[in-house]
Amino acid sequence: EYDNICLDEFKENLPEDNVFQMYRMFTKKKVELYKEGFIKIVDIPEEIKLNDKQNIQRKLAYEAASSTDMTHEGPKHIDRVGIKNFLNNLKYPIYYLDFETINPAIPKFDGMKPYQRIPFQFSLHIQEKPNGELKHISFLADGTSDPRPKFLQALKDNLGEYGSILVYNQGFEKGVLNECSTALSEFKEWYEENILPRIKDLWDVFSSFSYYDPAQKGSTSIKAILPILSNLKYDD
Repeated sequence: EYDNICLDEFKENLPEDNVFQMYRMFTKKKVELYKEGFIKIVDIPEEIKLNDKQNIQRKLAYEAASSTDMTHEGPKHIDRVGIKNFLNNLKYPIYYLDFETINPAIPKFDGMKPYQRIPFQFSLHIQEKPNGELKHISFLADGTSDPRPKFLQALKDNLGEYGSILVYNQGFEKGVLNECSTALSEFKEWYEENILPRIKDLWDVFSSFSYYDPAQKGSTSIKAILPILSNLKYDD
């Protein structure tokens, strides 16, 4: 991603809740709205057609503009049924999983392709029951050999036989684990038969707009969500 000084300066001078924060709207349409004088989301008139999620953004902008209560946080969209359905689909124990990869241009190990993602670290929290204590397990590869065999074995030793594996944006985890288990065929059946069916994606709650806070600025990435729902920042 290249720096664009002009674009950065333009965005820095935009007001809060501007049209460039509309969720998954084509840039061309955002520019058209801006040129027509609709700078903020609240400026977009009702006759302009938006999709369901963009309509939620506009509705919240209208509500915030008409509110006279300045003592509370702004309005949020919360689909309690949708969130409850997601939670009811989780099975304990829950395994909260995140891992990191390298993807060097020049392959480092036999059978590796250029830019292929190679996992070298994971962080796993295990919760046996609702509101239960979290048990933390971590893995960090050392040395210069291919980390995948030990990485997958450590996951296999700790992910158990049942219970939901909760990730954020499952395409990444599924893609990497599929590539690894394809390269190391002894893990293929374990991944496809046991792990794959158990993976649940916390991102679904936010990408479906079951929860949306205008402070997300149209983003559903964990970098935007984390500081809104906790006292943490992604940079921390």
